[in-house]
Amino acid sequence: MVEYTLDERPALIIVRLRGSLDAYLRDFSPEVEKQIRANPRHLVVDLSGIDFIGSRGMGLLFHLHKVLSDVGRELYLAALSQAVTDALEVGGIASLLKICATEDEAVSAASS
Repeated sequence: MVEYTLDERPALIIVRLRGSLDAYLRDFSPEVEKQIRANPRHLVVDLSGIDFIGSRGMGLLFHLHKVLSDVGRELYLAALSQAVTDALEVGGIASLLKICATEDEAVSAASS
């Protein structure tokens, strides 16, 4: 199961995730999409608290990437563990996403 917090700022939204990013994503995606569509901003997703990412989690990240792209905004992933990085590379989506070493680096990239 994944837990999340939303930190809304004028130019971006920061989502901090904890747990396993897999099949238990019921309320996460609709809430974030609602925020993006209501007021299009860049999205920073801090994955430092994620210990596992499955195919549904990767699908979610790709879906958010597409939603943001449709409204002219970007998805920035931050603080990925080696296991998450490896999963995204094996899943073939790492090259499509903006990946930053830290949340601060992602916020800076999204703000410029």
